[in-house]
Amino acid sequence: MVQFCRFYRYKIKAENMISKFGNWIFHYRNYLFIFLYAGVFVPLPEMINSSVTANVTGLLFIFSGMAVRGITIGLEYIERGGLIRKINANNLVTGGIYSTCRNPMYLGNLLILFGFGIYANSSFFTLVIFPVFVFIYYSIIKAEEQFLTKRFGQKYIDYKQKVNALLPSFRHRKTAFDHQKFNWGKMILKEYNSLYLYFSGMLVIAFFQETISTSLFVSGLIFVTIMFLVIKFIKHQKRAKQKTNVSKV
Repeated sequence: MVQFCRFYRYKIKAENMISKFGNWIFHYRNYLFIFLYAGVFVPLPEMINSSVTANVTGLLFIFSGMAVRGITIGLEYIERGGLIRKINANNLVTGGIYSTCRNPMYLGNLLILFGFGIYANSSFFTLVIFPVFVFIYYSIIKAEEQFLTKRFGQKYIDYKQKVNALLPSFRHRKTAFDHQKFNWGKMILKEYNSLYLYFSGMLVIAFFQETISTSLFVSGLIFVTIMFLVIKFIKHQKRAKQKTNVSKV
């Protein structure tokens, strides 16, 4: 009994430390992630002998992650930026895709990150950097769980017990997407920054691997940049129109 109590105290202490780290990393994650992404270019022995197999397998994971993020945003998006880069939530969303997985955006991110490691055929990124990302997201999830438990109490505890943090459960798949309409416009306007980074990253890796020519790399980068600027302009115009309508009211 004494050993159990001691173990429980250590467990609570460890969870609190992880939550504190999660809050800290949530605040500085955008800066840290830049350095971690660079790990994909560290020269180490390749994991897969066939570059074609690595590229195709990596792309499957990348596009799967992009699909998860896109579906989440297009159906019922939760702001993950927090408030002043701190964890925050105004309401608890438990329906739609969130009835199958509590953190679908993080699931999508991890699929994309793992995919980039395979796509680049980088043993360093896949075996060293990717586990770091897993721990970072685990810490952020723990910090968010602590915040949401304090904010929403038993309602969140019940939700947490029914739905997995990352691994999707399809027990409610028949009702998960009932009465929900996918919003392509919202998805594109919310996700265009990330999409630009994903496609640019794929082009850069392919160029460094010499699987595409310089002309194809440049033309591809110009194309995705033009698309990025066009969508950004449309978003800016939409915001300006909304402000004008509000001022008229």
